[in-house]
Amino acid sequence: PVVRSIADPLVHFFPVFIFLECLKHKPKVIFTGEMGVRTIFTIFAAKIIKARVFMLSEVTFATEYKTGNIKLFARKFICKHIDMGLAFGKSSFEYLSYLGLDKNKITISSEGVDNDYYSVKIKEQDKTINRAKMSLEKDSFVFLYVGQFIYRKGLDLLIKAFKALNEEIQRKISFVLVGGTEKELYKLVGDFNHEKIRVVNFKQTDELIPYYSMADCFILPSRYDAWGMVVNEALACGIPVIVSQYAGCANVLIENNIYGYADSA
Repeated sequence: PVVRSIADPLVHFFPVFIFLECLKHKPKVIFTGEMGVRTIFTIFAAKIIKARVFMLSEVTFATEYKTGNIKLFARKFICKHIDMGLAFGKSSFEYLSYLGLDKNKITISSEGVDNDYYSVKIKEQDKTINRAKMSLEKDSFVFLYVGQFIYRKGLDLLIKAFKALNEEIQRKISFVLVGGTEKELYKLVGDFNHEKIRVVNFKQTDELIPYYSMADCFILPSRYDAWGMVVNEALACGIPVIVSQYAGCANVLIENNIYGYADSA
C-alpha cells in the first residue's frame, strides 16, 4: 500500500508484503538493512514466527542530525526489539548504542572493496604519463578527491582551505576533483583557480585507477558520510589519505600518522 499526504508530496510506502512473506517462509533468522517501516513489519512477523532479527546499519550521529522525533521514536523501538546489530564502524556503533541497543548485541564491521583488484591494477599505471595527460606539473603535490560535487561532501571547505594557504605553498599543490562538472563546482565554491584545480566528470570504478595513480594524497572533506568507500579504494591503491572525522570510515580505516590523517577539527 502507498499513502500520499497532501501536506507532504512524498510517497510513503507501507510494505505489508514483507510481513506476509516472513509468515509464509518462517525463517529462523531475518537480516534487515535499514531502520524504517520495513524493519518494523519484520519485527512484528518475527515475534509471531519466533525468528531472530539482525540489522545492518551504517548511520551515525553525523548522518542523522536532522532526524525528527517520530523517526527517532521508531528507531528506538527497532533497536529495542532486534536481536543483533551489525554496525559499519565505531560511529555507527555509538549511534546504535544511543538508540538503546545493548552494546553486547552490536558487532562492529566495515565496508570493503576488492583490495587485490586495486593493488594489481595500480601497478599497471604510469604516474608520470597519467599526470602529463592532465597537464599536471611534475613536481606538484597532487591531492585527489573522488565523489559527488554536492554540499554534503565539503568541497567548498576544501577549496576555502586551499585559498587560505600562502602563495608559495599554493604553487606546489594541485587538486584533481573527480565526479562532477565545473558548473557544479562553481555552484558550490564560486570562482576557483583553474590552473591548480582539474575537474573530471563522473567515472566508473575501473576508470578511476589512472586518477588514483597520479595522486600523492587522497582527501575526503565530507560534512557527513555514512562510510566513504572511496577511502577504501585509495588505501588499496597505496595512497595516504586525509579524511574528515564525519565520514564513517575515519575511525575504522585510519590510524593517524600511519595510513593517513583523520581530521578532528
